[in-house]
Amino acid sequence: MTEFERLRDIVARLRSPDGCPWDREQTNASLVPALLEESYEVAGAVYAQDDANLREELGDLLLLIAMHAQIASEEKRFDVDEIAREVSEKLIRRHPHVFGKSEARGSEAVVRQWEAIKRKEKKGDTHYLASLPMALPALMRAEKAQKKAARVNFDRRRNWRFVVCGGEPSPQMSVRSREFAAIGHRQIRRPV
Repeated sequence: MTEFERLRDIVARLRSPDGCPWDREQTNASLVPALLEESYEVAGAVYAQDDANLREELGDLLLLIAMHAQIASEEKRFDVDEIAREVSEKLIRRHPHVFGKSEARGSEAVVRQWEAIKRKEKKGDTHYLASLPMALPALMRAEKAQKKAARVNFDRRRNWRFVVCGGEPSPQMSVRSREFAAIGHRQIRRPV
């Protein structure tokens, strides 16, 4: 038995009728705050370059992943093996330069290739920003949107109305549109 299989068995036991009441009460939704907190604790350990703490925090994160998978399995939605299979297949599909015949070399080319493959897989998304998770904190979502836009050579001076308004500007936005166009891309200086 691998250590991961042991963890999976422990989580199943904790959620069983003779297991822990608290663990049995949990749902995927109730575990989201802990999942986010543990993710930030992993980041903190990485930035602190504290391997002992990183190992511990990754373990806490792995526990939550195992809990989420166990809950889904109990509800006959999916199980941890399906998660592993799906992510493995995705990694192979999105790395044709490693597992296939793509000639993409260098980080920038590989990222562009990944994004192109992802867009093809997510055909239903009508806009390249559609895949941004709504649950992200606002600043993190804005940063991801800017990075995605930069990868497709988005010109904020020409296309900013679409981002702000989600389409055609309203009459109120037309005035602001002219004001922003007049400003152009001049640097805004802030007092230090």
